[in-house]
Amino acid sequence: MAGQTKTVRTACPLDCWDACALLVDVEDGRAVSVRGDPDHPVTRGFACPKAQRQLERLYSPERLLHPLIRPARGADFKQVSWDAALDLVAERLSAVKERYGSLGVLLNYDAGAGGLLKNLEHRFWNLFGGVTVPVGSLCWAGGIAAQKYDFGAVLGNDPADAVHSKLIILWGRNPVFTNTHFLPFLRQAKARGAEVILIDPVHTATAALADRHIAPRPGTDGALALAMASVIIAEGLADRAFLAERTFGFDEFAKLAAEYPPERAAAICDVPAATIRDLARRYAKTRPTAIHLGWGMQRYSNGGAAIRAIDALGALTGNIGRVGGGVIYANQATDGVFPDLRAADRAVAHRGFMRARMGAEILAADDPPVKAFFVTRSNPVAQSPNTSLVLKALEAVDFKVVVDLTMTDTAAMADVVLPCTTPFEEEDVVFCSWHNHINYGVPAVEPVAEARSDLAIYSALAARLGFGDEFRRTPSEWIETYFSRLAEAGVKAADVRGRSFRNPFAVDVPWADGGFKTPSGRFEFYSEKAAADGHDALARFHEPVEWVGRTSGGGRKATDGRAIEFPLQLITPRHRETLHSQFYKRVTGGRGLAVEVSTGFARARGLKDGEAVRVVSPRGEVRARLLVRDDLRDDVALVYAGGSVRDREAINLLTPDRETDLGHGAAYFDCTCDVRPA
Repeated sequence: MAGQTKTVRTACPLDCWDACALLVDVEDGRAVSVRGDPDHPVTRGFACPKAQRQLERLYSPERLLHPLIRPARGADFKQVSWDAALDLVAERLSAVKERYGSLGVLLNYDAGAGGLLKNLEHRFWNLFGGVTVPVGSLCWAGGIAAQKYDFGAVLGNDPADAVHSKLIILWGRNPVFTNTHFLPFLRQAKARGAEVILIDPVHTATAALADRHIAPRPGTDGALALAMASVIIAEGLADRAFLAERTFGFDEFAKLAAEYPPERAAAICDVPAATIRDLARRYAKTRPTAIHLGWGMQRYSNGGAAIRAIDALGALTGNIGRVGGGVIYANQATDGVFPDLRAADRAVAHRGFMRARMGAEILAADDPPVKAFFVTRSNPVAQSPNTSLVLKALEAVDFKVVVDLTMTDTAAMADVVLPCTTPFEEEDVVFCSWHNHINYGVPAVEPVAEARSDLAIYSALAARLGFGDEFRRTPSEWIETYFSRLAEAGVKAADVRGRSFRNPFAVDVPWADGGFKTPSGRFEFYSEKAAADGHDALARFHEPVEWVGRTSGGGRKATDGRAIEFPLQLITPRHRETLHSQFYKRVTGGRGLAVEVSTGFARARGLKDGEAVRVVSPRGEVRARLLVRDDLRDDVALVYAGGSVRDREAINLLTPDRETDLGHGAAYFDCTCDVRPA
């Protein structure tokens, strides 16, 4: 009936801190506007630019609307029916399994679109027999592994707890760009008298909110934290009661910290010794103090150890388990809330490839080789480090299937492309890695054209592959199954459908009872588990593999005085307008990549703001526009992550397929480069 209007509650599924709760206004079956849900206690009625773009993408002319197949290698795509596309996929997957075993199929998934029902893909592939899957993360794995060694689990104080802090250290975190809903809590804390200190090699937009900005040399966060610890211990500022009652391995850690007096760390970090002492004293003497960690500092080959060293500061000062305290990296409070429906016991074969080294892993595989590549929720050609090697690897794979919304770089290489739905067209449960609220989103509109949800695609494939009975449930029925434990706590799926609700098992201040989930039941400065896993038991600093810090003068000349080839550390953080390769045109405006360098570096090279340059690393080069900044370190080049190979915006053509020291993460920032005239 014409003139019908409604408002639907849903949530943004993008892989960022906030998981914005959204209201979608619908007129005559078409979504016409999207806004933040004012009733959500954290996102509070406003949505970041990326969440607002979901409406734009829903009706984008770039949206994939129909299944596509490539009749032959090198041929153009051809539109086909769903039956034809799914029959082909099932036939080819079966053929690979019959000849090479199920491990001849490689599943590449990530967090480009979150949602509880998206996890049922693991059930599908386990029922298929078990396939090759990625191990580790392109995003946060180093820090996750670090905090699991230290605390036993990764939990964070509730965002609203920040208003109780007297000092807040934002260590490598840029909430103005990546965590916008944290800003009201920060401002409230400041209004109550809290001091905010930013530690980041880049003068980010968040620096305007900080009372002080400290810019260490990239890749030296661990050495800075150890030097702070050395001051706290030497000057008797540690919380001895907390150390005695709730920690393990302090004596061993104290010996390590003593190796990093401020004078030694100053040479490593390029931060004055007096500044390090003052920072350590402020942190130790102010109660309560919270450290909010970003993810950039663990994107080096020493990143896990850096997080462990910073965690140790919280334990040294008794700021763990305290209102207004904490060392907050992420919050995995939903772990264990939902039952495991992956059917892992049905997989008869298992193989993992390191996600950060996907190109090399595919090329090296021979028992069996990778013959089919199935991609969901990710764009590995643009996202994975060492893009050139990923391109080479995928060219060698016989059959490639991509499920996506648009023709990404990865989809453009596929043999079959299957169009999926946006969050406004599907039912799912969305939660994030920061706050404790869960969103049960419902469809606002019918799917555009022939788009189908991931679950619908897997259900149709399961029917063709002989295990369709395992997927004969509606989204609501799956969600009700997932809510079994929540229902025992009084949260029933039917009651919260289309609403947000608080995780009833989460706490505002984790570790307040002193019961850590480590083997010792205490915070572990010294982790025997880490040692058993082949890592250092302590948060020992080691230089990044590819690092400008080995050169003098901020990376201008080698120690013997010769000019060096790659004098800049390439930092590739997230922009407020984008998520990985999604929405990247909002950053470039169609003008291509931009690389930011300091005024000092540009002057020394005779480079001018706005001119065309080449950004060169040991792996290749890209073209870019030069942006010159007065507030950037002389040894840093900054390019926002994302972009497309086809659009010549892929900065990962320069980054290494190197892993972090813990967790099999991607050490994107372990990358030196140079900026030269075009």
